[in-house]
Amino acid sequence: MFEKLVGQQNFSLERLITLCTVAEAGSITAAAGGVANRQSQFSHQIAQLEQFLGVDLLSRDVKPYRLTEEGKELSRICHDYFSSMEDFLARCQGGSQRISIGAGESLIQWWLMPEVVPAVRSKINDVSIIFRNLRTNSIVSALSEGEIDLGFVRKTAVPKNLQAIHCATFGYQLFVPKSLAGGLKSPVEISELEGLPLAVLEGHGEFRRTLDGLMANAGLPVEYHLECSSSTQIALAVSTL
Repeated sequence: MFEKLVGQQNFSLERLITLCTVAEAGSITAAAGGVANRQSQFSHQIAQLEQFLGVDLLSRDVKPYRLTEEGKELSRICHDYFSSMEDFLARCQGGSQRISIGAGESLIQWWLMPEVVPAVRSKINDVSIIFRNLRTNSIVSALSEGEIDLGFVRKTAVPKNLQAIHCATFGYQLFVPKSLAGGLKSPVEISELEGLPLAVLEGHGEFRRTLDGLMANAGLPVEYHLECSSSTQIALAVSTL
C-alpha cells in the first residue's frame, strides 16, 4: 500500500511542509522572510517535488513566484493531513485540540465568544480556539486553502467547492445616540435618516451597497460622517456621542 509514496526520490514530508508554508505565505519570498538562503532552499525543495510529480507547482512567469492551481490543490491536501496529524498527536500526548475559526469582528465578539465558545468547550475537552478576524472574501479563500477549519459567512457567499450548514440568522441594527434618537420609530424608516450623521462599514460590502441603494431610492444624499471596519467599532463610536 502507498508504494508510490514511500522511499521515493525528491518526495518527503519536509518538502510537502515547505509547500504548505509557501501556500500560507502567498509566495516563496514571503515564506522565506526575505532570507536569501532560505528562499533558495524553498525553491529547490519545490523544484524537487515538481520533478517527482511531473507538474509545475509554481508559476514562474512573474516574480514573486506563486503557486499554480496544482500547487494550491496539493497544498490543501497536505494542510488537511498535517492539521489532522497535529490534532491526533495532541490527543495522544495529552495536548489540546485546535480549532481555527474565521469570522467578522462583530460576529466574533457578539455571538461566537459568548455563545459558541462555551458550547464547543462543553463538547470537546481541552480545546484551543483560534479566532481570525476576516472579511467574507478572505474567509472563503482561507477555507479553500485549508488555513482555517470553520468560517462564518452569509449563505450567498458560499462557493460550490465548500460545504455549508445553516447555523443561525442575523440581521442588522441601527445604533443611534439617545441625544439624536428623538422620535425615531422601530423599525426605522429610511427617510428618518435624513440629516443624521451616519457611520457605516467601510468598503463595498453587501450591506454598504444595500444601504446606498435604499438612500438613493429615497432621494436622500449618500454622505457618511464616519466609516469603520467593523460593527463593533461603529457601536463604540456612537456610544461616545
